[in-house]
Amino acid sequence: MTAYTIHKKHYSRILLLKIDNEIQSVVFSMYSNNNARNEHFNGEILITDLNGVFLNGYRITNGNVISQFMKGNFKSPSSLNKSFSNNCEIHSDDDSNCILNIQSLNEIVIPPKSGGITYLTLADLYGDHGGGSSSTCEVNCNSWNYGGAGDYSPVETDPCDEIKSQTTNPDYKAKIEILKGKTGLKMETGFSEKADGTFSELQNGSGGTNSNSMSFTIDSNTVGYMHTHVDPYESGRYNSDGEPELLAPIKMFSPADVGRFLELLVNAQTNNISIAEVYGTMISSSGTYNLRFDGNITDVRTDFNWKELKSSYVKAIEDYGLEKGFLKFIKENVGVNGISLYKIKTNGAIENKTLDLNSKLTTIPCQ
Repeated sequence: MTAYTIHKKHYSRILLLKIDNEIQSVVFSMYSNNNARNEHFNGEILITDLNGVFLNGYRITNGNVISQFMKGNFKSPSSLNKSFSNNCEIHSDDDSNCILNIQSLNEIVIPPKSGGITYLTLADLYGDHGGGSSSTCEVNCNSWNYGGAGDYSPVETDPCDEIKSQTTNPDYKAKIEILKGKTGLKMETGFSEKADGTFSELQNGSGGTNSNSMSFTIDSNTVGYMHTHVDPYESGRYNSDGEPELLAPIKMFSPADVGRFLELLVNAQTNNISIAEVYGTMISSSGTYNLRFDGNITDVRTDFNWKELKSSYVKAIEDYGLEKGFLKFIKENVGVNGISLYKIKTNGAIENKTLDLNSKLTTIPCQ
C-alpha cells in the first residue's frame, strides 16, 4: 500500500508479510536518479520501519543491485568491498532526498553475478526470516521484484492536503452548496471541473427530469466531477396494496461513478495532468464523499462491464453498509489498488475510510 513520508520525492510503499503467524511491516522507498531514465530503475532503495528507523538500503543501476547501504562501523565481509566515500556519487551533498544524505551510512559494493541481481530477497526486506540476502542467495530464494522505471511513481501530494485545499476553494464550495440543496429532487445533478478551475453543469443521463445517472464528456482538461445521489422518492408505480413504490438510490459512489473516475485518471496521465488533481465527489443527505487515487497509475484499467458488476455492488452494500460495502466491492470486484475513499464531514473534517488486513472498516482522520 502507498505510504506518505516527509521525503516527497520518494515512491514509498508499506510492505506487509505474515511470518511465523505475525504480520511484519516495513516502509519500502525508491528515489530515482533523474539523470538516467530508461526501462530499468536507476536510483536508491531505502527500507525502514514504520517509525522511519533505517533497516537496509541499496543502490540500483539499470535495474541491478550494485551496492548496499549499512549503518555503523563494521568490518567489510570478504566478498564485499567498501566504497571509497560516504558521499553519494549521483546526488549532490545538499539533496535532502538522497539516502546517503539522510542517514550516516557506509556504502558497500556488491560483486556482480551472471545475469545481474534484479530482486531483493525477503531477508533483505524483513531480516533473516526469508533465507539468504540478494548478495548471497543463488537458488530457491524467497525474492521480491522491486519493479522497473515504469513502476516508479512517486506520490508528490497527500490526498488529505489536496482535499483540504479543494474544500476551501470558494468556487468548489459554492458548487457543493448548490448540490446539497438538490438531494431532494427526483434526478441527479452535478458539475464537471477543468484543470483551470472552471465548472460545467452535467447533463441528466436520460435528458429528462427523472433519472439517477449523469452524462458528461471527458476532454483533455477535465480533472473531476461532483454530483448528487438523491433521497428516496415515489416512482409513480403502486404495489398490489395500492401503496406507492419508492425508488431508493444508494448514497455512495456507484460502479459507473468509479468507471468515470478511472477514465479521468487515464485521461490525466495521457494529457500530463497531475494525478493528484483527479477526483470524484458524491453529495447526498447522508454525507459527502470524495474519491482520490494514491496508487500506481500503470495499474489503472477501464475495461470493466459496470452493468454486470452492479449486482455484486448492491450485495456488498446490503451486506456491509455504505462505506465498508463500497471498499469491499473495490477490493474484490475492481481490484485496482490505490482507489481511496474520503468522507468530508459537516464540520469540514476529512476522514480516510479504508479496510485493514482483516477487512475491518478503519477511519483515519486527516491531520
